[in-house]
Amino acid sequence: MYWQWMDKPLDVERPIQVHTTFRIAEILRRAGDSAKTPYHQTPLDFIDDLSPSWLIDLQSHLGFSTWSRKRPLRRFNNDRFPVVGASPSSIALFVVNMIYAAIHVVAWKFDFPTYLEMWLWRSASVTVIVTTFTFWMCESYQDGVRLGRWERWYRILRKKGDVEANRDGPKIPFIPTWEIVIVTPVVVLYTLSRTYLVVECFVSLRSLPSGAFKSVEWSELVPHF
Repeated sequence: MYWQWMDKPLDVERPIQVHTTFRIAEILRRAGDSAKTPYHQTPLDFIDDLSPSWLIDLQSHLGFSTWSRKRPLRRFNNDRFPVVGASPSSIALFVVNMIYAAIHVVAWKFDFPTYLEMWLWRSASVTVIVTTFTFWMCESYQDGVRLGRWERWYRILRKKGDVEANRDGPKIPFIPTWEIVIVTPVVVLYTLSRTYLVVECFVSLRSLPSGAFKSVEWSELVPHF
């Protein structure tokens, strides 16, 4: 957490105004091909990764009032959502997340007070793994749709003209219906399963196996004189 927040400004008390003596046309000319893509917010969209934003994408999708459409923009947004892509940090986070979800399977053959609790633990452990994986897959795919990642692949595999002809089609919603239908039960099942795993850790203390009451023989584990 500290590493992720290392470069975040602290105790910002006043805005920093950014001025330039160059006109927009000059900036776009010097930027080259990267600035030729049609923009959605301002002509300087090419300097931003345009990842999903709470204010621009999600808030408008939910029907809430959004910022003023006047130009020039009064500020740069800092409400971007992290993009779930194929970057090293995203892959590392996915691996750590799956390991954390799967660690409960270690207790697959542990002693439980009742046979029912043992199978509930096993079911909850598997559910946490499956729901975590499903959530990651849904978010990764939809992020690719939002950022046009799949469209770029489509251009490579198909003729460029086919994509260009359909570019002005209906806008894909920030959160499509299919994602709501899949993710809603996934979140509910994950929450119930994680809740049971936490509760069972304390409830099972009422009936521990005999080995839990044995004193540790440190002389067998740690070199000593």
